[in-house]
Amino acid sequence: MAELPEDDPRLGEALQELGRALNRYLGQPMNQQTLMDITFDVDYARAKFKTMHGHDFPPLKPFLLPSSGFIVLYRTDIDDEQIQQKVLFLLRDFARANIPVVTQELAAAIKHVWPHYQPPIEDIQRISKVKFLN
Repeated sequence: MAELPEDDPRLGEALQELGRALNRYLGQPMNQQTLMDITFDVDYARAKFKTMHGHDFPPLKPFLLPSSGFIVLYRTDIDDEQIQQKVLFLLRDFARANIPVVTQELAAAIKHVWPHYQPPIEDIQRISKVKFLN
């Protein structure tokens, strides 16, 4: 079955409930176990929503950069151009805030959310002016 419109109150309530569930990770170490736990919570919310409402929940996965202490949920069903824009905007924000990014963490986060995407790392680094740590 299809997703509900973004302004549907049932979807809004489910996203708020997911946000409350994910609050327990605030202040926790950001590592592979945290990523697995958050992924489980998101998958559980998706299954619960489909069972309760008969509609698909947005396909979300956590994008985690442990060294930066950064985590956000991104949609998995966006095209390559949208992915590149999201990554560029994120890295520009990090560059403005003088937050370095570990290259391996960035690559792992991208592969976790968008396994099909092949990022042009050299272009991203040049355009975003972010400092990569190897």
